[in-house]
Amino acid sequence: MNQPDCQSIQFNGSDFTSFINFVKSMNSKDKSKYSRLVLLHVENDKLVCRAIDDNSNYIEYYVELFHTDNEITEYISVAISDILALVKCSSNIKFTIRKCFNQYEFNVIGDGWLPFNVIDVDITKYNIKGNTSTLGEINASELYDAISSVLSYTQEYTYAKDKYITFKADKMFVTSRLSGVMTKGTFVEMVLHRDDAARLRLLLKDCDELKISSIKSEIEQLCFESKRFKFIINCSDIDTSDNSYNKAIDNYVTVNCDELYKLVLFAEEYSASKHLVGLTIKDGKLIASVKNTLGANHVSVIESKPIGSVSSTHEAVAKAKNILRSLKIFQDKHIREINIYISDELLVDQNSIIVFDDNTQAIINIIQ
Repeated sequence: MNQPDCQSIQFNGSDFTSFINFVKSMNSKDKSKYSRLVLLHVENDKLVCRAIDDNSNYIEYYVELFHTDNEITEYISVAISDILALVKCSSNIKFTIRKCFNQYEFNVIGDGWLPFNVIDVDITKYNIKGNTSTLGEINASELYDAISSVLSYTQEYTYAKDKYITFKADKMFVTSRLSGVMTKGTFVEMVLHRDDAARLRLLLKDCDELKISSIKSEIEQLCFESKRFKFIINCSDIDTSDNSYNKAIDNYVTVNCDELYKLVLFAEEYSASKHLVGLTIKDGKLIASVKNTLGANHVSVIESKPIGSVSSTHEAVAKAKNILRSLKIFQDKHIREINIYISDELLVDQNSIIVFDDNTQAIINIIQ
């Protein structure tokens, strides 16, 4: 593999490709020199891969390293565009970089060696500065599932706060104007922009425990650490309302989630639809009405199971897209049945209805 006096490193191609793809998404809009580089270095029998962006966000990723006789000990700084091209041309599931006569080369198809440029960098740019305090450790898969459940909900927003996911010790919530979704769980107190949450979610796959810390420096940051990575982002400074999880809902109906979803989806896609759906409780059953421009009243009686003492209510009319977004969260959880709470008191006091299961509540604002 090596010529005499050459040094080399060999490492896991799958792990490294995951790192490069992550950095590409992280730095896609950045333009500074350092945001277009990755820094590679062997530490503690692993290949430590680092990158930063223009906002001082930082990723440190640990890639499995394989033994080579004469290991490269220097830092290797290479352009993301170059390493991406080389990775696509690799001939093996194990990637190999060698250094011969001060020239770095990457092993490619046909056991060839393509040279690439290394770039002089200031290593201190990658130092983590500030006082660190631990916020807690949480289950990575639970956080992954929680973020996954609400990412699509945050895509349509009215106010800036609707683009953020708020975590408390015992719940997570997102908002959309006067509507919102709350999920019970074990978390730490933090606020994540949806884009940061989406990137963190990519890293959480196949992780176990996750340590979360606060870094106090010129810019307050959050640090997420696992056995595979360290990811640091700037803290969000937006104010979010602390929505309460209603633990004492009774007197509701249980319905088939798929049936209701299909009906509301029709209301959103039908050409003669006003894109409004009316929901009411009558004789212990959920009544749905797709509002249309043809003048004919539509009424569907959804098969329902009343829980508790369910009273008949006035009609609650909501935008079809708002109902759909909430129902989609339960659909993604593969839940067959959902609970719907409608009461005249809730309609008057909060202009909303609540759709929920055993750990998630979606508050849907109605049209007055």
